[in-house]
Amino acid sequence: MKKRVISMILVFCVVLSTLPLGALAAEKQGTETSSQPGTTQNPFSDVKETDWFYESVMYAFLNNLFRGTSDTSFSPQGTMTRAMFVTVLGRVAEMNPDDYSGRQEFSDVPMDSWYAPYVYWAKEVGITFGVGNGKFDPEGLVTREQMAVFIVRFFELFNIPFPEATITTIPTDFDSVSDFAKEAVLKLWSCGLFQGDGTGSFNPKSNATRAEAATFFKRVDEIVEKWFVDTGKKPAAE
Repeated sequence: MKKRVISMILVFCVVLSTLPLGALAAEKQGTETSSQPGTTQNPFSDVKETDWFYESVMYAFLNNLFRGTSDTSFSPQGTMTRAMFVTVLGRVAEMNPDDYSGRQEFSDVPMDSWYAPYVYWAKEVGITFGVGNGKFDPEGLVTREQMAVFIVRFFELFNIPFPEATITTIPTDFDSVSDFAKEAVLKLWSCGLFQGDGTGSFNPKSNATRAEAATFFKRVDEIVEKWFVDTGKKPAAE
């Protein structure tokens, strides 16, 4: 199990110091950078301590969920591809990429691609079934409603409890949510796990930015980590 407590202590210590924070990351489309989690020096010029997403991205980096788009950039306003999303989800589950290497299950997912093991893991456990015709569409941008579906499947497949539902309203644009995603969106909305834009809208067809995805995955990872501790289980080992 990742040393989350140690990671968070590092964050706290750095905030108190005069050193810059934020060695943040997310995987680059097609490659991954050499920046490594665990450092307390921020190598990314586009992430500042005053940014609203700073804490979330720092958490994602220190816990090895995201890597950089380059050695010096995080691209917070960039979008998330489907390959990126399932890769981060696999890291949340602490799956071992070596267990899923060398497989060809989607015609558009090369076996030697950096995201292939994560895509195959997601397919094997039932989180994704591709887009049809034997394809996964790894470079396609993941929408907010697709993110909701992936996460709900992940939680339900491994019996991870959702936070308590405390929100009784529904998104003002709920009618624009695709039928396949309505139940998932309501589940995550009602427990506050997936929030809107501040106006009551969910924006289901919009593509989440990398900063938004880091914030979302921070919430998810904290829930999953608590489940690890409480049950002694890991989704990837089930």
